[in-house]
Parts: sequence; structure tokens; C-alpha cells
Amino acid sequence: MKLKSENAPDYIRLAEELRRSEERYHKMIAEVQDYAILLLNKNGDIQNWNIGAEMIKGYKASEIIGKNFRQFYTAEDVKNGLPDRLLQAASTTGRAAAEGWRVKKDKSLFWASVVITALHDESGEIIGFSKVTRDLTERKKYEDRLLSNALELEAKNQELEILNAELSSFAYIVSHDLKEPVRKIRIFADRQLEENKSPEENRKFTQKIITSAEHMQALMESVLLYSRVSIESAAPETIDLNEILQTVKNDLELTIQENNARIKAEKLPVINGIRFQLYQLFLNLLSNAIKFAKPGELPEISITSTLLTKDLLPAELPVKTRSYYQITFADKGIGFEQQHAENIFDVFKRLKKDALGTGIGLSIVKKVTLNHHGYVTATSEPDKGAAFQVYLPAT
Repeated sequence: MKLKSENAPDYIRLAEELRRSEERYHKMIAEVQDYAILLLNKNGDIQNWNIGAEMIKGYKASEIIGKNFRQFYTAEDVKNGLPDRLLQAASTTGRAAAEGWRVKKDKSLFWASVVITALHDESGEIIGFSKVTRDLTERKKYEDRLLSNALELEAKNQELEILNAELSSFAYIVSHDLKEPVRKIRIFADRQLEENKSPEENRKFTQKIITSAEHMQALMESVLLYSRVSIESAAPETIDLNEILQTVKNDLELTIQENNARIKAEKLPVINGIRFQLYQLFLNLLSNAIKFAKPGELPEISITSTLLTKDLLPAELPVKTRSYYQITFADKGIGFEQQHAENIFDVFKRLKKDALGTGIGLSIVKKVTLNHHGYVTATSEPDKGAAFQVYLPAT
């Protein structure tokens, strides 16, 4: 007893130092501002609250102590059982870490880095958890900007690859399609210079020269138009497609009258788009439908519109996170073999060597749909007409 009496002051001093150390530790935790440091019981109920937690999450200690930590998680995360899974992981392995969106008092979200550590008593039983949270919203925004820039760069690289491929097509046109009318002009001009040609023969060769020159001019204008659709960028605006259709019908008035063409259209939607490009889409599809009518029959064209949800969209669409309008241009013309349904959209593609036009109209249609994050497909049978399905995003 005497030994204990002599050592009593030491025990008292050590106990006091331990108490003070614990006070300093708890005060340090309470004063930390960059981290929310919490103590949870086994059920996830909040036992303490520091300044960092108040600054990050917005609650005062009196408002939150005793509440469950699940209320910091989004409704979707709670529904999916994320808070319970984190406690279970910490119970099993001793520690659980996660990053994700968390909810503040004012219902705004912040990007949190969370570490949950299991706390044990002397017998090894879990008595609760420590939870340390850091607000990494600014880092998340920076990473998202980097990702967005990377995706934008990738998209630009893809556009560049497409433009390079189109440039190769242009080079092919220059070396082949444009070469042919130039060759004809030279031949017919040489024949005009030959002696003993009658005025009638000279007129014939002159007309052939004019025809070849007109074809060459049409090719060059087509190249310029396609380049404009490919390169020209304008801010999207709200566009009523009924107005676009009416403008095209007005511009094609003589062609429609000369061919007695009948155009029947349902009420079309209002979308966001580039006016000049959508005009070209309607112009080329209607012009083609009139141009390729069956000989001896009047052109009949119908235009219909259907709103499709994302689960009904074709596989070829680049983006399927929204609804699209399917606008169908159907005619009763000469049609084509379905095996050509994809390559008819290639630049300067004509199914027949002597076919009318330059072979660029449908290329422009496809380019316009791609510029609007859409797509175009075609279905047809010979002598049974053709239908072009244009997919454009709904606003």
C-alpha cells in the first residue's frame, strides 16, 4: 500500500496529461476546416461535428448530430444501397474509400472524397466508424474540363480524317470527272476547226461544247457547295421545318409545275439547326424525287414525321441519349437496288454512268444530317420508288 501511495502522484499526473492530450486532439479535429471529420456509431448515426463538416456540408452541429449519414448521399445512391455498402466494406476490410456526388444542406451537390474507417474496442468488436470527407469539386470540374477538351479534340480529329477522305474524293473528281468534259471540249473544238464542215455540223459541235462546259460548271459548283456545307459553321437556331419546306417549294415552283409534281406533307416539327444546311437537305431530296420519277408518270412525294424515343432509333445514329424526329421523304419513282442504299450517299456517286446530275445531292443530305448529330438511311426497290429516312434530334 505504501508503494501505491508513493506512486499516486505519478498516476494522477499521467491521467491528467492523457486527458489534456485527448482534449487537444478533439479540439484539433473540431478546428480542422479542410476536412469533415465525423464519428459514426455502428448504425451510421452522427456522433460529432467539426468546423470542416459545417463549412463543407452546411449544417451546424445542433442540426445534424444524431441524424444518419445517409442524408449526405443522393437519392439514387441511397436507393442503390451505397451508404450501407461502404459501412459493410469498412466492417469487413477495416477501411472503405469512395468518390462521388454528395448533398449539402441547401441540396446543392459537391464532389467528395470519402474514407470510412472501422473503430474497434479492446475485444476487437466494432463500436463505430470514423468518416473523413474532403470537398474535391474544383478538382472534379478541372478533370471534367480536361475530359471535355479531350473528347472535343478527338471529335475534331475525326472531322479532319473525314475531310481528308473527302479531299481524296475531290482529287478523284478533278482527275476523272472534270477531265472528261475538258477532253470533249477539246475534241469538238478541233473538229470545228476542220475544213469542209457545214454550218449544221458546226452548230452541232458548238452545242456539244456548251453542254460539256455546263456539265463542268455544274461539277465545280457542286464541289463548292459541298465544301460550304462541310466547312461553314453557324450557331444553331430554332427552325420550323414547315417554313423550310415552303421556301424550297417556292424555289422549285417552275420545276414542280413543269413536271406536274405532287407534294403531300404532314405538319413537320420545330428543331434546332442551321437554316442554310436544312434548306439544302430538303432541296436535294425533293429535287431528286422529281428528277427520278418513272417515265410517263407524274412525280408523287410524301413527307411524314414521327417522334422516336431513344430505344427505337437505328443502330447507326452516333448519339442515342435523346429523342429524334424521323422525317421520311417517300416517292414512287424508278427506285434502286437496296444493295446500293449506303453508297448512294458517297461523294459524287452515281448508280448509272449516264444518270442525271453530278452525284453530290445525297452526299450533301448525309453531311447535313451528320452536322446536326443525326443520320439518314434509304430503302428502295427498282420501279417501286424510294424512301429516305432523315433522323434529326428533337429539341
